[in-house]
Amino acid sequence: MQIPAITYIEATRYQAVLKTQLAGHMGGVNAPIAPTIPFVAPAKRSGASADGDEEIIALSHANLTVAPSISIAYRQYNGLPVGLQLTGMIVADKDLITAAALIARILRWGQDLEFTELGGFVP
Repeated sequence: MQIPAITYIEATRYQAVLKTQLAGHMGGVNAPIAPTIPFVAPAKRSGASADGDEEIIALSHANLTVAPSISIAYRQYNGLPVGLQLTGMIVADKDLITAAALIARILRWGQDLEFTELGGFVP
């Protein structure tokens, strides 16, 4: 696939704007948490949504800005998995992985952790 140079340049400029906006929205939060997709998985694939691709839209902030993002298992609903997505600051992959590991540990064992174990993350 060939992309005209002007289209590529416009896309990279738009990406720069999105990166700035994402950083502004995060405003000091280490890793915002949201559902990986905004709905519970269907028991079987029912085809494309008439309203669009909600799962793509839910994940696009990380895809378009190259911000690190990770999904962790949360619970099950009617036997189907529900995930949580964490997004980190651009070039802060290690911080995101640390936060995800901590949250996964809390979710898995449901234990209260000492603040000294949080590694600088504020619950």
